[in-house]
Amino acid sequence: MSARCLGTLAERIAFHSEAQSTGCVHWMGSLNNKGYGQIRFAGRLMLAHRAAYEAANGALTAAQQVLHRCDNPRCVNTEHLFLGTPALNSADKIAKGRHAHGERHGHAKLSTAQVLAIRASTEKQAVLAARFSVSQSAISRIRNARRRAGAEEFSR
Repeated sequence: MSARCLGTLAERIAFHSEAQSTGCVHWMGSLNNKGYGQIRFAGRLMLAHRAAYEAANGALTAAQQVLHRCDNPRCVNTEHLFLGTPALNSADKIAKGRHAHGERHGHAKLSTAQVLAIRASTEKQAVLAARFSVSQSAISRIRNARRRAGAEEFSR
């Protein structure tokens, strides 16, 4: 049976899903560039987990987000999904350690080892700034722990 023959959103989701031993239900259809399932239904492209939540619980507003308890972007198991806001989504990401920070951040110019060396150094800020190719104010913020405040915990 082709996916186009299936009528309801719930039927289409079930058709493209596969239960896993972890309890997740993986979306086996198309994925976007971030690994989230996507489905075209009623003329619009939707995230599969959002579509699964809507099929089970009713329509959502544009401001509402559907979050994963399991942190698996392919999961469409409605028991693993909950309703949230952008702020709750960010807080959840931070609490679970999934946000990029320190040297994992895409815009980081210094490694954790370099940050620790700057903090340990007694050299003038201008000298360190030139050595590490950053501004003097960046050195000041690092030394005063206004930037990369938790670098010590990541050096272990």
